[in-house]
Amino acid sequence: MRIIPTILLTFISLAFSVPAQSDWHTYPLRGLSELVTQEQGLVSETPKSDIVISAQPFPSKTVVTYTGTKRPVDELTRSFIKLWAQTRNIPAENAEQLVDEYLFKEKGTEYWIPVLQSVAPYFEKELKANDEIMIYYFYLGGFNPKSLYEKSTTKPKVSGRLSESIRWIFAVEEFQKPKPSEFILRSLDSVIDQSRGIGKNLRCLA
Repeated sequence: MRIIPTILLTFISLAFSVPAQSDWHTYPLRGLSELVTQEQGLVSETPKSDIVISAQPFPSKTVVTYTGTKRPVDELTRSFIKLWAQTRNIPAENAEQLVDEYLFKEKGTEYWIPVLQSVAPYFEKELKANDEIMIYYFYLGGFNPKSLYEKSTTKPKVSGRLSESIRWIFAVEEFQKPKPSEFILRSLDSVIDQSRGIGKNLRCLA
């Protein structure tokens, strides 16, 4: 199991009041798809929204499959991250920590997610493709690639056709490779049923 350091320079530490880095266990279990569904609902209420800057980072954890595939963060995404940092009054050097993004899968859905530069090297050192891991991540917002490109005065380099659907942006702060038994993610109903015969000492990931 990866030992998570108690002191880590986090991307959002100067802008948000988030749990101390020795308190990773306090991050709620919240799937990427849950946040996407939540945010898509908000955007649908304001159809003209093409850039979403989150006022809350929603620090969370979720189990994903590490694919072993990475790529540099593209210029459009970097532009969005810089805009997010400026809006949230975050130092520019913090935004520059997001250099590469990795491909993860959560329940069959693929997500390209930027990873802190201080954490990224450990992916290749400690993991292999198709490993299941717990990621600790936060949420920045999202953007319409085509709209952001058209509004940009510098016209970032792009490849292929630009999508008009919102791309949701997260960032991985840390990861952990738990023991197999720690991946048992049970529904609230099942936890309640089992707790009836177990008592107050029930401990689970739900």
